[in-house]
Amino acid sequence: QGPRLTKAMVQLPLEKLTPLYQMRHLQMRQARRRLLAILNYFRSIERRVTLDSRGLAFSSVALPSKVPADLASAAARPADADAQTTAEEAHRNLSGVDPVMGHKEAMDAEAVQSRDDQYSIDADGVVRVRDAAGCLVVYDSALEDLTRVNSEMLQIGTYYLQTYPDDRSVPDRVTILLDLYEHEATYYEALKHTVDVLFEAYEHCFCPTEQARLGQELITSIAQRPLVDLTKPYFAESYRGHTTALQLQGTLLRDVITGQMLEERMYRNTTVVRNHGIPVLDRYGFPEEVYQPATHDELLGGCQPYTCVPGGLP
Repeated sequence: QGPRLTKAMVQLPLEKLTPLYQMRHLQMRQARRRLLAILNYFRSIERRVTLDSRGLAFSSVALPSKVPADLASAAARPADADAQTTAEEAHRNLSGVDPVMGHKEAMDAEAVQSRDDQYSIDADGVVRVRDAAGCLVVYDSALEDLTRVNSEMLQIGTYYLQTYPDDRSVPDRVTILLDLYEHEATYYEALKHTVDVLFEAYEHCFCPTEQARLGQELITSIAQRPLVDLTKPYFAESYRGHTTALQLQGTLLRDVITGQMLEERMYRNTTVVRNHGIPVLDRYGFPEEVYQPATHDELLGGCQPYTCVPGGLP
């Protein structure tokens, strides 16, 4: 059953109950922060998959050129057009409708900006999302997802409060809400473990068909939600079951990817050994030998061009 307060606990003085509920409030805030960070990370992945599938063109509006005559006319534009010009310049490399500059200007360009987000983990283990410019971002859709999850948690908590079976005590509402936040955050952390493996396979897959299939598998996995068995005396058992299943699934997918990488390296080294007798000048186009890594982190240091097996697993 869920947490409950006996009559002796209810009659505790306020100076003893206040620190307890303040500590639980801080724990809920931290769990809410972890939850929002993962939802924001998932939205960033969905953005990446959408851009890869729909192309690079955001609009068909012609972007300003770098011809001196055009630059002079742009300087005479009113001040209210500066914001639009800045946005156009920021997304100059994202437009795939028409070439923005000639090949000579493109070769002379200093750098090419990336359109994809970057990810990092802070000291508390919370994932942070940065855009192509390096700024921390939180997507509006992630906040909407958090509101939706909060609504579902309140419905689950309200149901168990209304069906509380013991008349000799009262349910601890704060602890129930804390349990909901903790189980939701733990569930999404386990889901992130599975999504990370699929996203790694998605990034290393060069076949457009297989990459599209992996992208759909990513979106489907992100949309998963735990199914709570309302016949159970408490919701914790349902959350633990789904979390354990996701952890096992992520571990299985990680082992499949690691095994496939090792097989690819073994095949490459075997090809090198078979062609070792060919003169060096005649071995143009044959792969070079790669060492066998001892850990998965070392394994990720190499280039694995075709890692799409996990998308086909049931």
